[in-house]
Amino acid sequence: MQGDPLILLADGRKPVLTALAHALRESGYYVVVAQNGLDAVRLARQANPDAVLLGGAFPDFDAEAVADFLADDWDLKCIPVVTLPKLAEHPEPAAFSLRPVVEAVARSLRAGQRPATIVA
Repeated sequence: MQGDPLILLADGRKPVLTALAHALRESGYYVVVAQNGLDAVRLARQANPDAVLLGGAFPDFDAEAVADFLADDWDLKCIPVVTLPKLAEHPEPAAFSLRPVVEAVARSLRAGQRPATIVA
């Protein structure tokens, strides 16, 4: 991997996207964002990210369905996916600790693992 890793960040809530994108950028990652599951899949195909981070709130699909779709796609199945099921329970990103998220992304990138699930 050359340069800073590209992370596809997806969640249906703009405040969550903003907070997580900021935390990831501060940690040295490039970030592209999607506000729904369908856009997450489209962006994964277009951007070929180094990892995908799926929040818990989408208007169209749940994060597990998006992760399953990525895992079943021949061109995308090697991309590490980090899911955050507990993030959907938090109305504001301030109520959710961002440090474990950034650390999970880093671990997934180092190990090339998929999927990783954070319960925080």
